[in-house]
Amino acid sequence: MGQMGYAVVLYPYGWRCVVVGGGRVAERRLEGLLQHTDSSVTVTVVSPTVTATIRQRAFGEQVSWLERAFEDRDLAGARLVLAATDDRELNARVAERCHAQGILVNVVDAPELGSFQVPAVVEAGELRIAVSTGGAAPALAGELARDLEEQYREFDEYLRLLREFRTEVQQRITDPEHRAELLHEAVSPELRTLVREARLDELRDRLERLLVDRG
Repeated sequence: MGQMGYAVVLYPYGWRCVVVGGGRVAERRLEGLLQHTDSSVTVTVVSPTVTATIRQRAFGEQVSWLERAFEDRDLAGARLVLAATDDRELNARVAERCHAQGILVNVVDAPELGSFQVPAVVEAGELRIAVSTGGAAPALAGELARDLEEQYREFDEYLRLLREFRTEVQQRITDPEHRAELLHEAVSPELRTLVREARLDELRDRLERLLVDRG
């Protein structure tokens, strides 16, 4: 019996992961998993056929491909499983086996059967925003993520400036309360408006003046 899913962003360093399925959806799940982990994670893809991208990935050391149908033994040693086939019964079976063994599982076509959900992730440089609809409408989450990516594109430069600003504050200011006040002012609504309006030169000047006047 399925468990109530919940949205999480996973960074499963050192885990063995399994992707059941080899189509476009499985490919997207695999790419997302690899993007948010390091080389210590190993991923086994189980599917009679796979996309060209998955096949290419399987030539590397991090991803392996079992060119056959899923078998229960494929879960041995796994800590995270993505059930991403176009066979609803198979996905449900994979989820049931994972629940019985205490393995985290995400089911692409029936999120309520899984133990976690994979949110759509907005990436604007170093900025990460996770968007989830609780499994009700993954397609909507994807659309909202694309909208947010456009809205927050300028925030990558803002983050770079904030990192420099924080370093300067830490070097110049010894009082913790004063330091916290400056860092808070650097992310004020007024300054965020400058970012949204792409007035980055003005933003740089404001941050510099903040250091001079208040530092």
